[in-house]
Amino acid sequence: MSHGIYTLTEADVIAAYRLCFRTYMFSHTGLRQIGLFLLWPVALGLGTGLFIARDNGFGVLGGGMILALCVLVFLLLAGLYLAFGYSRYRRQAHEYYRAGGLQGVAIEWTCTEQGRHASTPNIQTDFAWTDYRSWAEDTETLLLYWALPLQFQIIPKRGVSAHDITTMRNYLIAAAVPQIGPLR
Repeated sequence: MSHGIYTLTEADVIAAYRLCFRTYMFSHTGLRQIGLFLLWPVALGLGTGLFIARDNGFGVLGGGMILALCVLVFLLLAGLYLAFGYSRYRRQAHEYYRAGGLQGVAIEWTCTEQGRHASTPNIQTDFAWTDYRSWAEDTETLLLYWALPLQFQIIPKRGVSAHDITTMRNYLIAAAVPQIGPLR
């Protein structure tokens, strides 16, 4: 059994949302979403451009220029999509921290082989390890997702010992909860 108390800071919440953004946007689901929203207009533009180039006698050079332009447009759209997505996640992190009433609130937690209990003066949660759908981890944060992509518990590593993080990780693995993350 592991037990402890930590206080979430705004920096912890921002780090958690940054991890959530990276694990979701660069997972199979996120990349598929980028492809669905961005690839079809580029493919449509490429097809139309090649059709026009062929009919107007631009030949291979014109087709190559149209292909290069379509790739450039795709990269620009993907960059904008990621930038706006990251901006949205940062905004959500600030709003969550301010509206969630977590400023300066101590969170007391206990982990056993059965699950994780966390409580504040206003909230108590009990989750069996098998209730979690997935988990993600980086150097600052351990996220325990109970619904994807944005419902998770934040465990800041600065407030929990390395031994307790390892214990939680082992409980998650034993419960066959999948770890998610960017494509490797």
